Amino acid sequence: MTMVEKKKLERLLKKFNDDEMGGGYLYFLHREGNEEMLVQLDLVDYSSINVCPVNQILNVEFVQEDDDGFDIEGLYIKLEEVFKGIDSCWIDENGCQF
Repeated sequence: MTMVEKKKLERLLKKFNDDEMGGGYLYFLHREGNEEMLVQLDLVDYSSINVCPVNQILNVEFVQEDDDGFDIEGLYIKLEEVFKGIDSCWIDENGCQF
């Protein structure tokens, strides 16, 4: 991930968090040792999970659609396929889904 792509990711995460689109979760980048991770923080019990290493993110886009009267908003993250069949991540008000 280039510096420009990382800045785009940081801007998208900030907007996503500021607009409270993540439901009861916040998303941020955190450095652990030599590796930077995308982290999900649960605002109810303050538990956290590492979603994925930043260097595995290929592309990030904010998706906003109207599907038969239902608003669909979230972040679509394209990942390197490290594990068979897992090549993307969807983040919305329900959390993170692979």
